[in-house]
Amino acid sequence: MGKGALNYFYSSPAWYLFGASFLALFAELLLIRWLPLQVRLLAYYSNFILLSSLLGFGIGLILASRRRYRILQWAPFFLAVLVGLVVFIANSSLVLPLASEDNFIWNGLSRAENSFGPLSYAVLVAIFLLNTAFFVLLAHELGYWFAKLPPLQAYSFDLLGSISGVAVFTLVSAFSLPPLLWFLLFGVFFLFHAIFTRLIAKRDLFIGMGALVGVLVLVFVASASRDGEFFWSPYYEIQTKDIQIENRKVGVNVLVNKDSHQQMLDLSGSIEHPFIESRKTFYELPYQFFSEPPQRVLVLGAGTGNDVAAGLRNGARFIDAVEIDPVIANIGKEHPEQPYADPRVHIIVDDARAFLERNNDTYDFITFGFLDSHRLFSSMASVRLDNYLYTVENMKNVREHLKEGGIVAIAYTVHEQWIADRIFHLLGSIFEQTPLVYQGNERAWGTIFFARNGAPLSQPEALIQKAEFEETILPASQGYTWAYAEKDGFLSPEIFSLESSLPTDDWPHLFMKERGIPGNYLAILLIIFSFSFVLVRFQVPKLAFQKRSSWNFFFLGAGFALLETKGIVELALVLGSTWVTNAVVITGILLMMLLANILVLKRFTLPYAVLYGALVTLLLFSFFFSLNHLFQLAYSARLFFAGIQVGLPIFFAGILFSRYLAKTDDAPTALGANLLGAMVGGLFEYTSLISGQRVLFLAAIVFYLCSFFFASW
Repeated sequence: MGKGALNYFYSSPAWYLFGASFLALFAELLLIRWLPLQVRLLAYYSNFILLSSLLGFGIGLILASRRRYRILQWAPFFLAVLVGLVVFIANSSLVLPLASEDNFIWNGLSRAENSFGPLSYAVLVAIFLLNTAFFVLLAHELGYWFAKLPPLQAYSFDLLGSISGVAVFTLVSAFSLPPLLWFLLFGVFFLFHAIFTRLIAKRDLFIGMGALVGVLVLVFVASASRDGEFFWSPYYEIQTKDIQIENRKVGVNVLVNKDSHQQMLDLSGSIEHPFIESRKTFYELPYQFFSEPPQRVLVLGAGTGNDVAAGLRNGARFIDAVEIDPVIANIGKEHPEQPYADPRVHIIVDDARAFLERNNDTYDFITFGFLDSHRLFSSMASVRLDNYLYTVENMKNVREHLKEGGIVAIAYTVHEQWIADRIFHLLGSIFEQTPLVYQGNERAWGTIFFARNGAPLSQPEALIQKAEFEETILPASQGYTWAYAEKDGFLSPEIFSLESSLPTDDWPHLFMKERGIPGNYLAILLIIFSFSFVLVRFQVPKLAFQKRSSWNFFFLGAGFALLETKGIVELALVLGSTWVTNAVVITGILLMMLLANILVLKRFTLPYAVLYGALVTLLLFSFFFSLNHLFQLAYSARLFFAGIQVGLPIFFAGILFSRYLAKTDDAPTALGANLLGAMVGGLFEYTSLISGQRVLFLAAIVFYLCSFFFASW
């Protein structure tokens, strides 16, 4: 590093920029995580918050190049209003459904008749606009300091601040700290930044700090106003409540994001009650297919331990219990039957798909323990947390882990006929047999799909036929096409259709009836696009997009958003769909961009045509050769080659961005245009619901070719 670079390293504006970037990234991750915990609907639209953040970043940075004064002190007001609105919704009886017949959302949220549907869109727009306004102010502060340094040096400190923001929030997640501490940390960081950058001298800031205190009070009220015990895992807000039957505690109800997720029950036989007996029958049913106790059992989605306890009661000699959420696994240690304390049980905190990919053991019995998602895996993509478990590729993997004659059971709470059809079709096609299906009653509240690796299981004689099913079970559906009533038993195969499309790793959407953008997604996308267009039209100076360079940065941002999305989703298949994957991949992407920027600072040069050519070639390679082709390799080799395949396009894209940034005479506007482009790329990600994930590589190629055109024109 030369003397000039060292001067920038020690300069105050550089570290003020670092602080502004850290503050903005920390706030973005905080709200992306906290808002869906409070407004349940956002758990399925978490990229909605990302899109509004990107819009705010883009507008704020472009405005900063025109308005040289600072307006950061007003940010706490918008945060307080946003938090106040969200806390009001979270603590009211208001239901926010978005009508759609083609996309299932838990707890009736996809059913418009539960409430006034248009109100949902109004609330979402209000959250979108308030979040955008908040990030306009944070980004304006970032742009204010960005303009005081040469572009590449400023970009380096921007990236360092972003990496630090991700790292600190990752620690917050790792230690399962509650939201009150998240907001308290943000308030402390905000105060320190204000003091060091001398914003504290302004009277308005003290009023802003009062608003931050109000935010902390609201966040405290959001938790204190509800009963039960609360935990915050990297995935969920978890609430536990005792289950009482006849004044006796029989277990614990575990709620995530304000919806019942699982129940930790004493099914040992010490309690006689229809509810307990129905649950016990349901959990022990699979073991009736074994003439002797299974030696090795694998529980995927072990949760708080009901499936594990059932295996122990039925004589299993060895149980691998895989649970993705460390906090839920820890709650399971308090299970009334203490299954996790048994020496025959081995707890693995990991993604179920990743465990199967890394493990070569075979089992007599593999059970899916109500693996149903209550949130998206990442704010960057439309893939739910458990989607990659219900794909053709993973079900083939499950069969390979079964011994000859071994059985797989998928326990699932079905609400739509087409979801039952899809699981039935998936098992039947992979195991080349007609699955056996058991329908639990209204107390068991679940359906089990069975298949055997080898000769098919015999269909019981007393099957519930289609006419009886429609007469005794479907009337209890309450608006759904599948539900649970007093009647239980094995179902006739004629109830199920084999016409449903099968989820694959490229299109892993179990909860979508067919390919397409569901109406509830499409409506909100059109609404937020319209509002975004109006905001940009009236807030961003015309001069900003009259320059070709702004369009160049715009398309670079759109292309990079798709690269980042695909990088996270693709590596989730290799590393697992865990919160650690999200943190590691995002940090890795930022480090790759920092490395590219340092190389450009060091005068690393290649012709632009070579850089674009390498980028397009790498994207075409990824389109034709997905990471699935690496699954035959050892895990370490798979990880290495996956990192290369995902990292190289990001590296070349980073070099292109830094090269153009070094040439600009208006860095905040360039960065703002880039982030607005990233928002458009985020919107375009929804097309993967129609075409599948891999087509995003082709879209990224188109965006980068547009960049090449505007840069060369």
